[in-house]
Amino acid sequence: MATRELNPEFLAEAQDILEAIGNVLRQFEQYARAGQFKADLVNQLFRSYHSLKGLSAMLGYTRLSAYTHRLEDVLDRVRLGRIPVSPRLVDLLFDSLETLQRLLQETAGATGVIDLDKALEAVDRFVESAQRQASPAEADPLDRLDLDAPTRRSLTEYEEHRLREAVRQGLRIYSVYFRLPFADFDRVLREANAVLNQHGELISTLPEVGTDPDQIGFRLLWASPASPDAVRDLLPAAPTRWDLLYAPEGRPPVEAEAEPPEVEAEPVFLPDLSRSVRVDLQALDAVLNVVGEIAVLRSRQESLVRDLQGRFPEMAAPLMSLLQLTQEMATRLGEAQRQVLELRLVPIGTIYGRLERMVRRLARQAGKQVQTVFLGGDTRLDKVLIEHMMDPLVHILRNAVDHGIEGPDERRARGKPETGTVRIEAAQVGQRIALRVADDGRGIQLERVRRRAIQMGLLDEQAEVTVQDVLRLIFEPGFSSAEQVGEVSGRGVGLDIVKQTVERLNGTVTVHTEAGQGTTFEVLLPITLALVPAVIVRVGSERFAVPLALVQEIVEVRPERLRQVEGQELLQYHDGTVPLIRLARVFQLTDAQDGGGFAIVSRAGRQGFALHVDAVERMQEIVIRPISARLQDLRGISGAAEVGEDRPVLVLDPVGLTARVFPRRT
Repeated sequence: MATRELNPEFLAEAQDILEAIGNVLRQFEQYARAGQFKADLVNQLFRSYHSLKGLSAMLGYTRLSAYTHRLEDVLDRVRLGRIPVSPRLVDLLFDSLETLQRLLQETAGATGVIDLDKALEAVDRFVESAQRQASPAEADPLDRLDLDAPTRRSLTEYEEHRLREAVRQGLRIYSVYFRLPFADFDRVLREANAVLNQHGELISTLPEVGTDPDQIGFRLLWASPASPDAVRDLLPAAPTRWDLLYAPEGRPPVEAEAEPPEVEAEPVFLPDLSRSVRVDLQALDAVLNVVGEIAVLRSRQESLVRDLQGRFPEMAAPLMSLLQLTQEMATRLGEAQRQVLELRLVPIGTIYGRLERMVRRLARQAGKQVQTVFLGGDTRLDKVLIEHMMDPLVHILRNAVDHGIEGPDERRARGKPETGTVRIEAAQVGQRIALRVADDGRGIQLERVRRRAIQMGLLDEQAEVTVQDVLRLIFEPGFSSAEQVGEVSGRGVGLDIVKQTVERLNGTVTVHTEAGQGTTFEVLLPITLALVPAVIVRVGSERFAVPLALVQEIVEVRPERLRQVEGQELLQYHDGTVPLIRLARVFQLTDAQDGGGFAIVSRAGRQGFALHVDAVERMQEIVIRPISARLQDLRGISGAAEVGEDRPVLVLDPVGLTARVFPRRT
């Protein structure tokens, strides 16, 4: 048999589904052999077969998909009462589990192919036999219910079947009405559903049209042995009203059937075909920390060996061998570190589905036609970074749909297609990931942004500004032009959150726009937060690490470049000046040198600044660790890192430092 390329993610998912089916079958068997129908268990099995069928069909495993589809049909007939629950049904489902396992082994290239036609014929023979044994035709029990015609027409086939079964069992049928505020209707409805299912079976939830725009109505069809007097006391919120649609005549309703005693069923354990395991990120971080600690010990060992070489020249040969082993250990540790980091990376396409659904919903609410184009879904990024970027992407997309893409009439007038396009693209650029969100809308109206910034006091009216200066204004906290809804309003609402989040992730965000053509937001991020390139600097006897992503430039500090303006020390930088922050004063280090040194130039929003250090020692990749709770609120420090010294060094946050030194300006 020709085998297709192994898909480890499919194997892991399919194996989990088969394990779940086996364990649910153990519970289902307890009721089936007692002749009892458990709707929740039948539905769980149906959903599992449905998921496996869809997954295998999508990936082209047609034999597995065909057999699973036939089993799904069996469970659907059971749900609708066309096939009774019986021990024969349980036997078929357990036998089919073995067949499914063998078909799954085929996808992994296993030999010993089963006869699929024979397996399908066995299922068909069971269906034919079981349907012959089904209950003979009788008067429709639904005719006994006081149901109006519109409600009857709105019921699904499955809901009709469950109502018929409730009547046959002698249960009362209630219609429970709720009028709930939009603010928390989902919570109240969820609590009501849980209670109703605990004391009976909630068969259908039907929406009700009302006149109050602030409320939403629901009509619940519920089967239960509960008496009318007990209904109101059972519910967590008082219903608007409830009606008794059916009560058995001449005999009290049957009490809920005694459930079989809980049996600690032995789970069905199947051979695991997948070579994949799911690992908690915290476990990976712990391994990474251990590898980092070993690397620090190795560095100290190398320093010790070099010291011994100078003190004991007569031992040059053995010490050289030891040094070579130490250096080989460094290579192996680097490989281990990279392998652990690889485990943290996942395709960014895993969030594309969520983003597409959000764009579709926003476009529908705005009355616009918007298509979403995704590129680079295979680009891999640290899972933690992906989750942190969800909120910024949501803000950017909301602005693109609400205020970038024009309505159909406006697009037609501009000679554009009625359907706007939002393009989301991910690509690796060197050791960083570029995320671009582009729309083909009206673009940002720069003059309107400028006027609004002047009104808000963010910009002097006489100031000469470039296009990029104006675009940076939309990221200012509180920037808004809400009185101009439909134009540029909202282009700054929430975008300060985008900028803050991206910078906290050691990234940058820029925006490009062209009037009438659209706007593009570009976010540059490190591939992972676990291992960060950093500049190791020294101030006096203390060392610090500065993430390279936040370093704009490193310049030498010379006396002629320094000046004092209103008590603030400034550094001449290109054609202007930037404030100079002396780390020796911030951290009260008395052994720092007075003159010379270097300046680490960075930027906080539109404001550039420089950090003064005595020396720039080297570039190094570091693993940032969290600091103690006492230091977490200290602005300007983002963590600590081992760099091969006798003790960890603090990792500086330049943006936080400028907020600490210049709180008003920031």
